[in-house]
Amino acid sequence: MTNPWEFSELCRMGGLMLRDETVDVDFEALLYAIGGVESRFGTFYGPRHENAYCRGGRYYDSELTRKHNCMAHCSYGYWQIMFANAAAVRGRITPELMLDPLHALPITVHWMRRVVKRGAHSVRDIADAWNSGSHRDSIVPVAYIEKVEKLYKERIDVQF
Repeated sequence: MTNPWEFSELCRMGGLMLRDETVDVDFEALLYAIGGVESRFGTFYGPRHENAYCRGGRYYDSELTRKHNCMAHCSYGYWQIMFANAAAVRGRITPELMLDPLHALPITVHWMRRVVKRGAHSVRDIADAWNSGSHRDSIVPVAYIEKVEKLYKERIDVQF
């Protein structure tokens, strides 16, 4: 079981790494909220298999699968970033390293920057993109977005 202080501290560090983003989002609180939904605040952060990344799925990558087998079809870490996205950020990453929060955090921050750069400028849009791949597609994970927004608001209320 992960120490909750460690999870909170990682969220604080990630928030600091994202402080130069010019959108009206508290990234420490957002990382806390996404991690709360994705891994129960860092408690359950092991690989989670996603069928869309398997053979025949819309995101299947034969090269990643050749190198990492079925582990390439999973999301990892406190923020459950897809391995394919992690590999796009840092090509020499392995699934095992994505289980280490100190390796996963900078990759997560970098991916968060990509999401923002693609036009997701609110908690709602970022949560949508985090879960479905884009805030501009027809997939709108309403229940997921509501959970993230609730935890985000609770975290903001605690901070101030």
